[in-house]
Amino acid sequence: KYDNLIKSKLNKGKLEREIIDIKNLSLNKYYDSYNNFCFISKHLCGEACELSLNKIIDIVNEHKSENDIKAYSIIIATCCHYLLNNETYCNYKMFEEYNFNKEEFDLMTRMSSWATLKNENDKNYILVKKIKTLLDYGRCKYLKHNGFKEAKLIQYIDSDTTKENIIILAK
Repeated sequence: KYDNLIKSKLNKGKLEREIIDIKNLSLNKYYDSYNNFCFISKHLCGEACELSLNKIIDIVNEHKSENDIKAYSIIIATCCHYLLNNETYCNYKMFEEYNFNKEEFDLMTRMSSWATLKNENDKNYILVKKIKTLLDYGRCKYLKHNGFKEAKLIQYIDSDTTKENIIILAK
């Protein structure tokens, strides 16, 4: 239903929905003759976000070297940060530079599950929102390091609707 609404608003663009394991996703089949590429995902949980970012970076770099990508962008709503670990997180190096060890990193990711607390004034909620922001900020830095000119975090909906209300916007 919503796919048809989005398709009706696209100007000669294509919209494809895939329901697969991200590790099996091949983005080459979506690269279009218009040389534009936009990856959109709502609530890409934990490690699935890292897998997707790496696949997107790979295809952008592959076609960028051929000088045939005019525009590329990412819009991802992140969630389930508690599923991350130092082996899967895309920018663990940033945390090492800030002198976090593996145990501290793992504790932070586990604590991030508290972000769904109802009381936004609760000190645990405030701390965990900062942790989630830091994790997503690391993802933005990772994207910039890998060729994206801009990567930022945006609150796309109010926290009364969902506490998982941050997107990564990169281009």
